[in-house]
Amino acid sequence: MVDVMREKEAILKYFVFVLMMGILIVSCAESVPSEQQLYESARNYEAAMDFDNALIVYDTIIEKYPESQNRYKAIFMKGYIYTDLLKDKNRAIEALDLLLAEYPDCDLADDARIMREIAEKGADLMSVFDDSSGTE
Repeated sequence: MVDVMREKEAILKYFVFVLMMGILIVSCAESVPSEQQLYESARNYEAAMDFDNALIVYDTIIEKYPESQNRYKAIFMKGYIYTDLLKDKNRAIEALDLLLAEYPDCDLADDARIMREIAEKGADLMSVFDDSSGTE
């Protein structure tokens, strides 16, 4: 009888231990950031000139939040980073084509069209503005 009581006590202690560990793990788990927090994080990476991490976060927004109001902005920012900062013509065009295909009437569509032309020509974004200001 004593062995049965010890066995039940051991099982109860084990159950309490497992339960407490589960509570501890759940309470320590990081919460999943919102898409707005992700967008702000990407912008912060960009401001710190950490373009690789900015692109990773923009990709996360694009893939994980298809209905997000920031999705088209994330696609545009990818196009901008690839066009003007990383000078990766092919990836720039790919991002900008995606934006124009999925959001042809968004507030960034005209800028995306111009940026796509710049990427296609392999030109520098600022040189285009410098050229246009000197034609007056």
